[in-house]
Amino acid sequence: LTFFQIRDPRHTAETAVGAFQKLDLPDGSVAQLNTDTAIETNFSAAERRVRVVRGEVFFKVTKDPVRPFIVTAGPVAVHAIGTAFNVRRRETAVEVLVAEGRVRVADATKGQSLLAPVDSGTEPPLLVAGERAVVAVNTSASASVPALATVVKVTAPEVQRALAWQERRLEFDSSPLAEVVREFNRYNRRQ
Repeated sequence: LTFFQIRDPRHTAETAVGAFQKLDLPDGSVAQLNTDTAIETNFSAAERRVRVVRGEVFFKVTKDPVRPFIVTAGPVAVHAIGTAFNVRRRETAVEVLVAEGRVRVADATKGQSLLAPVDSGTEPPLLVAGERAVVAVNTSASASVPALATVVKVTAPEVQRALAWQERRLEFDSSPLAEVVREFNRYNRRQ
């Protein structure tokens, strides 16, 4: 695990296959990059932005209600004020897993929520701790277009398994062998 502190509000960071990196961001938030991941940060007086170019990142966000923390992964934007969540960008989907707090999941271009409304209230729906959203991305169009997210509740052990990579472990439970092989291959050049 490599540790860096970012002081520059604009920064690019990336990890090689099999590498991990922990970044202290300028606002006190922390980003942990998984294997083969790249991000770009852009922090200003008005907002804090991180773009996931590829891969998977776990964010522990410092609360700052005046400056929203926005993570974009392709056509998906995740808005948080103070929370802990994981974003994994795949070729055909973006996964968001909330470990603490809550986030808003929206179309990065249009700003519209990608979560189905839960009631007739005027507030946009939120993804809360113990929930995972998977947003399918149509890459056949000229620009990536996100679909409405599929949201599932996850148990505490499932959250632990999903985030075990932070401790350099992979955990599986009743997973098909093909999925296990795909995960191992993410961490190795030799397939």
